[in-house]
Amino acid sequence: MTTRSANVINKDSNSMYLHSVWLSDVEFPPLIESVRQRFTEEYESRFGAGQTKGLYKRDDWARISFCYERVAQIGGSILDIGVGPGGLLNILGLDERFDRVTGIDIRHYSKLVKMKDDLDIRIMDVGEMSFADNSFDTLVCMEVLEHIEKPHFLRALSELRRVAAKQIFMTIPLREPEPLPPYHKLRFDFGDVVEHFPDGEFYILEPERGVPWLAIIEDIGDPASITQRSQPAAGVAARPSPGMSTSPEGETLATSTPAPSDKIASSPKSV
Repeated sequence: MTTRSANVINKDSNSMYLHSVWLSDVEFPPLIESVRQRFTEEYESRFGAGQTKGLYKRDDWARISFCYERVAQIGGSILDIGVGPGGLLNILGLDERFDRVTGIDIRHYSKLVKMKDDLDIRIMDVGEMSFADNSFDTLVCMEVLEHIEKPHFLRALSELRRVAAKQIFMTIPLREPEPLPPYHKLRFDFGDVVEHFPDGEFYILEPERGVPWLAIIEDIGDPASITQRSQPAAGVAARPSPGMSTSPEGETLATSTPAPSDKIASSPKSV
């Protein structure tokens, strides 16, 4: 996986370190490649080959793969928030490193694909979760937070940090052009990220085209028991940027060329 790094300075002179990942270079481990093929075949057989809503693009699978490689290091219990069509939830349910896999969504998704009959999916609001404190080792919340209004977003962050025992993995669109699409209620720039995620580890996920995603990883609880930020997972290495420039928003960004390619390595259970 190709990576680069940047140091972003906010208005209060606090710094946050960014890793940048090119999604086009992400290689899929066997489990994800198998689920990807089966998912596409079942989706097209049920809804038609010309129906693309709910059908993941390669960049989506690469984002899912990037998340999976990190959360699989912890294993145990995991909650997928915003199940949608079910790509990630199916992968987690087929990996024996997870002893409890649960998914929630605000409503049933009409084009959900289930590869296991016993997938635990519940209708629940991320801002009002009924789980007890520290219920899951890991929480995943990808492409959810931008869909909710600011007061709801703040409640959701509090709930995520309450329910997680070890780690939270989140993604949001970064510096989305305005005006926002009607289904997006929040826009995130670097200042918002520093304000709301002060303890996060950050990865910019660069798609082939369009708005990048920002992956945010927050460690909860005893750092000795979980993945260490000082030890980047599976081929993502921090590299200093030899060139920097200032953005129109006053932030310091990397302008260096990408570093040599690194590849993700994994050995999950095959489907």
